[in-house]
Amino acid sequence: MNKYFHDMFDYNKYANNLFINQIIQFNIEKTKINNLISHILNAHEIWLARIQKRVARFSAWEVHSNDLLLEINLQLHIEMHYFLNTLSLLDFEGIIKYLNTKGETFENTIKDCLTHLLNHSTHHRAQISLLMRQLEIEPPKSDYIFYLREK
Repeated sequence: MNKYFHDMFDYNKYANNLFINQIIQFNIEKTKINNLISHILNAHEIWLARIQKRVARFSAWEVHSNDLLLEINLQLHIEMHYFLNTLSLLDFEGIIKYLNTKGETFENTIKDCLTHLLNHSTHHRAQISLLMRQLEIEPPKSDYIFYLREK
């Protein structure tokens, strides 16, 4: 389980970086694209904070400047791997209680929260791809299989 999540968060960092690099390359600013890429990173921080029972550093829709995106993505990647290294196989089935952004209480396993985080990121990268195409910018090929072929 631990190796699986390490591998998936390596891919997540890679895919985020593909989009961040295009955002920087094409100087995309103050658009829904910036909102969504920031939201991907913010959600990563929020879920990690929930699991670690600490206060998140970012709010869900806080927008980061383009020059900080790569750094934030790298820092979250490092923190996630450090956290994953602390977990035993049984810990992945552990239940965490947390408040959502509306203040409602929920309970889920750590495994389910991590899976949600990965799927959430993929969902919003797909939205960014569509928005890039509308700007006549070819989005990066970020499918997992392309990542594996490049490795």
